[in-house]
Amino acid sequence: MNLKKMPVTMTKGVVQNAMASGEYDTGIEAKIQLLQIAIAPTKLTTVEELVLRYVLEGESYTEIALKLGYNYDYIKSIGSKLWQLLSKSLGEPITKRNLNSVIKQKLASVKIDKTPPKSQLNLPPKIQDWEESIDTSFCFGRIEEISILKQWIRQDKCRLVSILGMGGMGKTALTARTVEHLQGDFDYVIWRSVRHLPSLDELLTDILQVFFAARENDLADDTNSRINCLLAYLKNYRCLLIIDNYESFILSSKNIEHKFTSPPAPSLEGKGSQVPPFPSREEGLGGLSLSIGQYLPDYEEYSQLLRRIGEERHQSCLLLTSREKPTRLAAKEGEKLPIRSLNLKGLGVPEAQSIFQSIGLSLSESAGKQIVHRYSGNPLILKTAATVIRDLFERDVKEFLAQDTLIFSEIASLLNQQLDRLSSLEWQVMDRLIVYREGVSLEQLQNDLHHSVSKSQLIEALKALKWRSLLETAMSQYKLPHLVSKHLAKHSAR
Repeated sequence: MNLKKMPVTMTKGVVQNAMASGEYDTGIEAKIQLLQIAIAPTKLTTVEELVLRYVLEGESYTEIALKLGYNYDYIKSIGSKLWQLLSKSLGEPITKRNLNSVIKQKLASVKIDKTPPKSQLNLPPKIQDWEESIDTSFCFGRIEEISILKQWIRQDKCRLVSILGMGGMGKTALTARTVEHLQGDFDYVIWRSVRHLPSLDELLTDILQVFFAARENDLADDTNSRINCLLAYLKNYRCLLIIDNYESFILSSKNIEHKFTSPPAPSLEGKGSQVPPFPSREEGLGGLSLSIGQYLPDYEEYSQLLRRIGEERHQSCLLLTSREKPTRLAAKEGEKLPIRSLNLKGLGVPEAQSIFQSIGLSLSESAGKQIVHRYSGNPLILKTAATVIRDLFERDVKEFLAQDTLIFSEIASLLNQQLDRLSSLEWQVMDRLIVYREGVSLEQLQNDLHHSVSKSQLIEALKALKWRSLLETAMSQYKLPHLVSKHLAKHSAR
């Protein structure tokens, strides 16, 4: 389309399109929108628009390649195609050097209509890239949690949100249900599970290829440049990134002194009745040292990714699910800050009744209270209990409760995976907490340990247990979740 034949009126909304983050110069936006209209019906790809934006801002190809994480030759080839396309559309030769002056002249003849448009033009397509199908059929309740997450992401524009909780608590299902509510707000929704431990470069390449189908050898080799490239997209588009199972990168406390040189053994979840052995209290750090939330060797670069996404200005959000909180996040979180975390608690009786109903069972209010207390409201374990009652107790909930049956192989496996990450210092504290079913104060706990552990070490251990979702706190009292306490007591009695 020749610009001379183009309508001389551009709506205010068109000029302001892509400015949702409030970071960009209106002159640049007007130029980009003018060029988008000039080349219609052809549309610029994401990377072409970014190259065009940076050229208009006076950046060299070398600077653009460094900023976007692509090779110089690749960026230069993108620029060459752009100038050919624009020369044909504008009816005069366009080069990198004269682009700004030509567009400035064209804009001088364009009037801005202050009437808001009925629809935005040239918005990027809504792209959904969910690596695997997410089942939300067993996400019962969680209305309050979904509301909180929507507030944080939609209204408060949080840049980094963590959903934390022990295994089986429904982190992934809650995330999927929340994304279902929010996906229309975003230009891109990209979901990745990291259970298979991809390197940061592998994950970045995978995500960047969603934005633009570049070959891997077109990308810069260094990690920092690839993060720069991702941040450029997060600034220019509203993106929702989800990283599921982030705890895969986090080193267990008991193995820190052993200096892991290889990834941990694969998870036993979904492997039938095989149960990992009950963790030993003797392994770990001698009871006097503790370091939580640290990364496995070769995965420390992920902390750089979280730091930059959480601290740098952009209009997107990274949503994490994890059994444990990554290191250095806690100090940067706050109710009024763009980095926040949500700790999932167990479900209540109404949700337990819904789970039982989905299995084909009826659960009374009184029985529901016992079931929820016994299993700490853990959704996966509640579902397991309901299945056992249906298949082995002929749907008789009272008979099941009378047996005081607590630990099945699936539950033991789930808990042992979590407990196997503890240091001996954490075990010392856990062994004392077992005694106090209703909770204990910090002072009493320290007295019980006969001051063999300093107060600062005790606080660190309690913080570690809290981060691992193995500690409940209320009114300055500390206690173990009932399910964990019963599991530990069962093995202590052996």
